[in-house]
Amino acid sequence: MKFKSFKHAFEGIVDGIKNESNFKVMAISFLLVLLLNVFFRVTRMEWVITLLCSGVVLSSELLNSALESTLDVYSKEHHILIKNAKDFAAGAVLIMSVISFVIALIIYMPYML
Repeated sequence: MKFKSFKHAFEGIVDGIKNESNFKVMAISFLLVLLLNVFFRVTRMEWVITLLCSGVVLSSELLNSALESTLDVYSKEHHILIKNAKDFAAGAVLIMSVISFVIALIIYMPYML
């Protein structure tokens, strides 16, 4: 892998933060997770779980944005298959976000109580 590939990848993350409001919220949530992990001194396994969940959520949101952008180039007109594809991708992000939130509750609640 060339360093130019890393440059493009980092540009994608920065563009996601600048231009995608959902990704910005998820990135801020990820920072909160990091702070909570440090504050509660979670176990090594809890670190791994929260990092994996966060990585999947952030990655899936970027993939969702990439799909939406690609489909918008294809057609701006209403087409049921384009709508379905966008809705399916958004639904996948929502499912992973909700599951990650539940996992966060399972991990952090004992520390809070």
